[in-house]
Amino acid sequence: MSNKDDRFPADPEIRFTIDCDDLDFALEGFIEKQGYRLYSIFPADRPREAIVEREGAYVKLEKVRDADPETDDEAPLDEIVVNRPGDSEWHEGRAGMQYRDLLPGRAGGRLIASHIRIPEGGPVPDYVHFHKVDFQVIYCLSGSCKLVYESQGEPFEFSAGGCVLQPPGIRHRVLECSDGFEVLELSSPAEHATYADHDLELPNGPSETEKEFNGQRFHKHEAKDETVGVSNLGLEAVSDGKILGNLVRSNGSGLREMIADASDAFFVYVIAGNVEITRAGSEPETLAAGSSLFVPPYAQPDLGAAEATALVFRLKF
Repeated sequence: MSNKDDRFPADPEIRFTIDCDDLDFALEGFIEKQGYRLYSIFPADRPREAIVEREGAYVKLEKVRDADPETDDEAPLDEIVVNRPGDSEWHEGRAGMQYRDLLPGRAGGRLIASHIRIPEGGPVPDYVHFHKVDFQVIYCLSGSCKLVYESQGEPFEFSAGGCVLQPPGIRHRVLECSDGFEVLELSSPAEHATYADHDLELPNGPSETEKEFNGQRFHKHEAKDETVGVSNLGLEAVSDGKILGNLVRSNGSGLREMIADASDAFFVYVIAGNVEITRAGSEPETLAAGSSLFVPPYAQPDLGAAEATALVFRLKF
């Protein structure tokens, strides 16, 4: 099933809207005490809207918004953005997950880059859900979790060095995780709806590796043992060319060749070691592990690394 109308529901008719100071508290009241069930939540990293449903009646809960200096979706796409550990704070997101925003400004609303963690292992309070996105990629930085996806067979372990492409609309669920589970997630657009699917049980049958979801296919890349060089994460073909990804291990060679196509945007995340960036007219800067770099089209800084491991994503907006 690849048609968007088949994958995503139409906007429901809202019976009434309620403003609330504490969205989690309001959701708990409607779900646990009044028998509603979650229909959708928006956005996943910092929820401010949720729709609940009971017997065909839909109610929207809206969080009273404060000014948020970290996020400005009107920021232009032509700025290089550097983010270092400590530049952005952790906050609570969907299903008890903690998020750190790596790209304030969100590339003009085109991209959200999130460092996500679940500090304590065990069952995850997740549910079968899906996202209305153009593309979504998750790379495991540390720890492991058990995931299950629609039409992809039995649950599997997603561990450090692994990467998945979640096609638009594919149903999935996080079942459990280890202590210290952390991932990098890239999604476009920056703000998108997450829908609950209460009618589908996962797993839902054998794996269908060629099944398309809105023109894309599910893809799982597993960690490899190479110590130096470039590992292609295999994202280009399965994402219909929307995102390309490489894991780069450098022992002296530069990273500049990885961002040679000036017409595309790039996102770089430093996993280990140090990456040096030199912008036009500026002194070199050092990006340590946990730092990230967004490079807009036609803005090519010079990148180099004496010894580093970094993720380099090429983005087609």
